Amino acid sequence: YMSVISVKPPEEKPEDEAEVVAWTVEQAKNLSTAARFIWPIPDKGLSKRIHRISSPTLLLWGKSDGMTPVRYAEDFNKAIANSEIAILEASGHIPQAEEPEATLAKITAFLG
Repeated sequence: YMSVISVKPPEEKPEDEAEVVAWTVEQAKNLSTAARFIWPIPDKGLSKRIHRISSPTLLLWGKSDGMTPVRYAEDFNKAIANSEIAILEASGHIPQAEEPEATLAKITAFLG
């Protein structure tokens, strides 16, 4: 079973009570379908290739990332030689948008 993912923006949410219920159910089904593909992160062969990364690598992560928790950064750090983790305390999945100054400071420090 797979449904087409088509999430309506909140401004298009219907006003009729029966339509709101149908809309809510449809949104839940769409999110459930999406979750099957993105959680946990599917291994598309990365585990077999990650050891090949030899360049210095910064793993920049938001502490509250609900899509890819910090444990992924820790696993990647173990698998990538010459890597380091920078955790942004007040960020979720998009630290460059949530804490742009802190993101820039971490990247600048890493690049030296």
